[in-house]
Amino acid sequence: MSLSLGARYMSISELKDALPQVRQAFDTSVRGGSNADVIAWLRLPRTIAGLVVGAALGIAGAMVQGHTRNVLADPGILGVSAGASFALMLWAFFLGVPSPLMVSFVAFLGAAGATAIVFGIGSIGRGLNDPITLIMGGAVLAAFLSTATTALSIMKTEVLEQLRFLGVGALSRVNYESLAIFGPILLIGILLGLATAPSLNLLVMGDDVAAGLGVNVLRSRVIGMAVFSILTGTATALVGPIGFIGLVVPHLARNIVSTDYRWILPLSGLSGALLLLLADVLGRVVLRPQEVQVHLVLVFIGVPFFIYVIRRRKSLVKL
Repeated sequence: MSLSLGARYMSISELKDALPQVRQAFDTSVRGGSNADVIAWLRLPRTIAGLVVGAALGIAGAMVQGHTRNVLADPGILGVSAGASFALMLWAFFLGVPSPLMVSFVAFLGAAGATAIVFGIGSIGRGLNDPITLIMGGAVLAAFLSTATTALSIMKTEVLEQLRFLGVGALSRVNYESLAIFGPILLIGILLGLATAPSLNLLVMGDDVAAGLGVNVLRSRVIGMAVFSILTGTATALVGPIGFIGLVVPHLARNIVSTDYRWILPLSGLSGALLLLLADVLGRVVLRPQEVQVHLVLVFIGVPFFIYVIRRRKSLVKL
C-alpha cells in the first residue's frame, strides 16, 4: 500500500511491473517520472522511514510507560518531542542550522533535558504514580516549549525555512541522505531499548522490589532515560514531531502479551511501524491529490484513544 498509493495510483499489476525497474532507476541520473522513479525516489525512502521511526516511537512509548508505571505517558504528551524541536530551533537561532550529524546530537540533548524535567516533576510527591500529575506537568512543558519554538521561528524566518519540519511531523521530506545519517542511530537505539526489557520487568514492580532483586535502580533509570531520549530525539530530527504512537501501541501490545516487557517492547515496535505507515497511507489518499501530514492523521486516531484511556484510568493507573 505504501508503495502503490498516493497522488499517482498504481494498481497491483503496475506495481509488479515497476518493482523490477527500481534498481535501474537508481543507476541512472535521469528521472523521467516513471512508476519506478516514483517508487525509488519518493515512496521507498518514506516507507523505510515510516517503519524505522514508527518502531522507535513505539518502543520509546512502552519504555516511558514502564519507567513511570503510567499508562497515560507518551514522549509526545510528556513534552520529550517538543524538547527535541526546541533544542534544534534554539541552536539554529543562535549558532546557525546544525550540520546533519549535529542535528541528531542536538535533538538528543533537547529530548534528554525535557525527560529530566518531566521526571523531576514526577519525583515530587507520588507524581510518577499519579497519571494526572505527570500528564499535566508534561502538557505544560510541551506547551511552553512549543510556544518558545514558534516564537524563535517567527523572530528569525530564515531559520524557519530550513527547519520547517519542526512544525508538523511528516514522512514526505525524508530522503536517502537523511536516512543514512539517522537510520543507523535509530536502529542502535531500538536494539538498546529491547535490551532493557529484563530490568524494566523488575522496575515496574516498584523501586524497592527491584532493588531487593539486585537491580541498580538509578543506573537503570538513567539508561532508560538516555535510550528513549535517543529514540525520540532522533525520530524528531528525521521526520519532525509525531505524537500518539507511543501512547497507543503499548496498550495494543499489553492486550496481546500481558505485562512481560520482553514481548511488549518488540511488539510495540512492530505495531508502531505498522500504525505510522498506515497513517501515512491514509494521509495520502483521504484528500488526493492533496496530502494530509501523518502527524495530523495520528491526532484523529490518538485523541479519542487518549480520552478512552483516561476514562478507564482508575483500573489502569498501575501496570
